[in-house]
Amino acid sequence: MENIRKSFQSGKRIALTQSITGLGGIGKTQLALQYAFDHEKTYEYVWWIDATTETAVIEGYKAFLKEIKFRMGLKASPEECVDYVRRWMSENDNYLFVFDNADSYARDGKPVLPDKMLQDYLPQNLDGNRHILITSRYKNWRKMAQEIDVRVFSLQEARDFLTSYTGLANDSFQDKLAEKLGYLPLALEQAAAYINDKGESYRGYLELFSRHNVELLKPERYPNENDPRRIVYTTWNISRDQIKRESALQLLDLLSFFAPDDIDIRWLQNGAKHLPEPLRTDIQEELECGEVLAELVRYSLITRREEHLSLHRLVQEVIRGSLETEKRNEAAECCLRICNSCIFWDFSTVESRRQFSELQPHLLSVLNASDDHLLETRAILYMFLGKGAEEHGRYDTALEEYEKVLAIRKKNLGPDHPDTATAYNNIAFVYSSKGEYGNALKGFEKALAIREKVLVPNHPSIATTYNDTAMVYSRMGEYDKALEGYEKALAIREKVLGPNDPKTAQIYNNIAVVYSRKGEYGKALGEHEKALAIKEKVLGPDHPKTAITYNNIAGVYFRTGEHEKALEEFEKALAIRDKVLGSEHPDTAISHNNIAMVHDNKGEYDRALEGYQKALVIRERVLGPDHSGTAVIYNGIASVYDNMGKYDKAMEWHEKALAIREKVLGPDHPDTATTYNNIAEVYYKKEKYGKSLGWYVCAFRVFQTKFGDRHPSTKKLYKKMCQAYEESGKTGNFKEWLDGKLAESGRCHQ
Repeated sequence: MENIRKSFQSGKRIALTQSITGLGGIGKTQLALQYAFDHEKTYEYVWWIDATTETAVIEGYKAFLKEIKFRMGLKASPEECVDYVRRWMSENDNYLFVFDNADSYARDGKPVLPDKMLQDYLPQNLDGNRHILITSRYKNWRKMAQEIDVRVFSLQEARDFLTSYTGLANDSFQDKLAEKLGYLPLALEQAAAYINDKGESYRGYLELFSRHNVELLKPERYPNENDPRRIVYTTWNISRDQIKRESALQLLDLLSFFAPDDIDIRWLQNGAKHLPEPLRTDIQEELECGEVLAELVRYSLITRREEHLSLHRLVQEVIRGSLETEKRNEAAECCLRICNSCIFWDFSTVESRRQFSELQPHLLSVLNASDDHLLETRAILYMFLGKGAEEHGRYDTALEEYEKVLAIRKKNLGPDHPDTATAYNNIAFVYSSKGEYGNALKGFEKALAIREKVLVPNHPSIATTYNDTAMVYSRMGEYDKALEGYEKALAIREKVLGPNDPKTAQIYNNIAVVYSRKGEYGKALGEHEKALAIKEKVLGPDHPKTAITYNNIAGVYFRTGEHEKALEEFEKALAIRDKVLGSEHPDTAISHNNIAMVHDNKGEYDRALEGYQKALVIRERVLGPDHSGTAVIYNGIASVYDNMGKYDKAMEWHEKALAIREKVLGPDHPDTATTYNNIAEVYYKKEKYGKSLGWYVCAFRVFQTKFGDRHPSTKKLYKKMCQAYEESGKTGNFKEWLDGKLAESGRCHQ
């Protein structure tokens, strides 16, 4: 402890980051906790980060940004979140960050050394009272941190610990026990807890330990007598033998499969039907559950903080390793079923997103520890993880999880099963969100091929795939192909579901969107009116799906310049969403955004900013400030300032939108290209034609690649570039100049 303090006070750069290294169970975490507690008043901020996984580090950063009320922090995308905290660390002083259990990592299935991984999360330069403390079993931190190797207790430290914990004076058997336990703090704590509870002597416990060590330990399990796992295995077994409640033992086995920290006991209570007896009964009775937990706490096997339980990861490893194959399989399957009872599919609220963040590390831990049990349940859990990542805008992670679903479905159900088709469909949706339309079409085509092969000709799922494929063509500007796909979907739905089914109305809506994009607004309104008639009749005028059609009709009026009619329809949609979905629902934010957009076009800028601000508050709270949906609001605010002639303010908001879109969607996404175009427009209005051309080229490169030369957006942008080229005073052939620029590589930052 004194070494940590002195090293920090030295002010040397390498000493401002310190790593506490040593064996599992040696007390690294406890040492870091004690230092943080003793020196809390020395720092303005002391922040503890669970560093067991890269995801856990990111979640710790998010929690910190929330704690300091950093505007961009609560739901930041991973990369942005890291950037914000690193910047904060560089710009602020007087803090201590503790990264606990930074032992091992993997990226893309390949191991990454802990020091290499954490370098991406820390500022390049530290000085002053900026302190980083790392606990780890890894022992090669020398390039980035001063190492403090925590060894086992000395004989005197072990004596002091045992005497303090048990109240028994030192004798020769105390010394022999400390030696037998390898002076390992975790093992000493478990032994002391047993001695204290049972009134045992050091000699008596030593005899117990020796007997268990011979009887319980299989040579092939931990052949090295000094292996901490062997020592903890024996002390754990001694304590385990004193657990009288079978339900407590059952619970301990199950807890070893979850992530070690913050296991919510309510997850097991809610999934009680999957638990073995007597745990199933005991965990649902408040008094009995309290007794079960108290028994495990008494012997230092778990710690409890209100409804959350934790246990040492070394204890978890020992417990799982001690289970016979049949019992391990039963426990693994039980944990998978419990996890499955916790999942949900509506991510539209702050609470649901918080729950996902809590569940994620535990689901991953259970999945990693449960081999290939309950394949279909595993597929559903991976689908949940993929859906959560998709809703948070983490598309690459979503693809990884959905690919696991696909692999399981192909193995378990076969390549031509309808559920395998659904897996392809989910992957295709993510590619569509990423703007990778070619990959999206391939996924939808695979799904369609399976469904057409194994389902009846007019099955609703086939109609769904026609619809989804058409949606991609619509985004690509291939409107004839889009209409062809929608007409196929419509024919099936009208035949199978009937002309007045809401799902049939959905196709009318989608056809209307295509006509609107083609500029055929009369046809668009006609299709929307068909959809509205069905929804008002079947669902009612106050249904959220009816609100969608009011919103879409308003969109057509907006494009035709009929602003009052647009406002009337947008406000109908808002009234329904506010009443039925609530004031903080993402769809309510969409309505505020759309109303603000109309006010902006009418020149009512104060009202426009007011509406955008309402939308922004909802989006930042529910989706997060760095979700691609929030970037839409930033873009709207920028438009208002642009129309007001406040170009610097407009640029500020466009750059915020760009930062999100490049991070979340990537530089080659059409939405990112739209922001490139918006920035170019601002420079054009400021008569900085050279800069505007650079940004126009960035946008054009993406549009041309994603949409092709015939897409309306590509054509419109080409004309705008021609104008900027002429205004800039450049001479020579424009097309030759453009071809040269397109051949150049590099990021679009001018």
